[in-house]
Amino acid sequence: MVHLIIVIICSIIQKNLFPIEINKIKVLGNTHTKEETILSIASEFRSGKEFPEAELENIANRVEERLRRTTWFYSSKVYVVESSKGKEYRNIVIEVDEGFLLRFSGGYAYGMFGIDNIWGSGEKLLLYLGYNKQGIEFEVDNLLERFFLKSRIGNFNSFYYSSHTKKVETQFVGAEVDAGYKFNWDTSFSILGGYALVFSDKYEFLFNHYYSGVRFEVDTRDDVFSANKGYYFALATKILRFEEPTFGVDFRAFVSIFDDLRIGIRGVVEGGRKLSQEYRFNVIGIDGVRGIPVESMVGNLKTLMNLELRKNLVDTSILGFLNLKFEGVGFVDVGRCFNSLEEVINLLEFDYPTAFGLGLRLYFLEPVFLPIRLEIGVDKKMNYNILFSVSEPF
Repeated sequence: MVHLIIVIICSIIQKNLFPIEINKIKVLGNTHTKEETILSIASEFRSGKEFPEAELENIANRVEERLRRTTWFYSSKVYVVESSKGKEYRNIVIEVDEGFLLRFSGGYAYGMFGIDNIWGSGEKLLLYLGYNKQGIEFEVDNLLERFFLKSRIGNFNSFYYSSHTKKVETQFVGAEVDAGYKFNWDTSFSILGGYALVFSDKYEFLFNHYYSGVRFEVDTRDDVFSANKGYYFALATKILRFEEPTFGVDFRAFVSIFDDLRIGIRGVVEGGRKLSQEYRFNVIGIDGVRGIPVESMVGNLKTLMNLELRKNLVDTSILGFLNLKFEGVGFVDVGRCFNSLEEVINLLEFDYPTAFGLGLRLYFLEPVFLPIRLEIGVDKKMNYNILFSVSEPF
């Protein structure tokens, strides 16, 4: 018994303290995606680098998650195997099965068709056509190994809320660019910019919209739509019309309780000192407080927290080709907007718009990757709000 305990302790020490050197890295199964693109996703792996064995295994698991999140492959595995060079060496084998790269989605009065990973280096081209959205989105995820570029041009339907919480439909006709650098596949820094002419839903000119800014982002989530673990953090600042600066912090964390039951939590703070009506923040709707709108949901400073309990209900496929997942969700939302920081400091009682409710989500996974959400939120006065959206949850 004592001998067994000593062996276990020595094994733990060996895995966590003594370094293992990477000897060779081999990529298998890639017929379309370039090998250097796959190796950039596994950027921690380099021949000659040393890691404790336990850390090496954790990195291998993380690389598997990144490969799945690209949605370029039907399957992906990363193996850490002993090397013939010696006991202190390991070889890394990355095995992928190339997937379906056409993309389809849509929403209210528009449809989208696109192609992902076009030339095997992470490029994406999406075309939107319809009544309230016409445009093109283009992305390059692996430009010169570490740089990326995201851009869109066209007419993109949106809306903002007036100070009386009245929803105003708008059309943003213009272009946006997000260019940056990836420190690794999880962490990036980018420069933002955009310009658009904003019209009403009847195409009456409203105002010019232009901004510049920067964003720092970390994303360790393991899934495209509904993460089982990991976290997301974004810190951004924008200058609107060269005169109205805003800032934003967005944090999300995910924990699995069981294999099919998990918790997701999100906290957001966004604000500006003095914003014109069309740029004011709101916590209304499917990505905010899912209850009946009230006046305190619109302002210059936005605070929001969402807590969700998510459970897988059904995982199935149609004809062995189209993979589907049904997910049930229970949620609590708390959020409020303020006109100034002083209002936050002087708020002596808990007077935040709150909602709780249930939802059903249908995820079309391989090969479509399309989320559909139906959610019902109830506020503190038992008024209810039904929301339907074709959008990814937080």
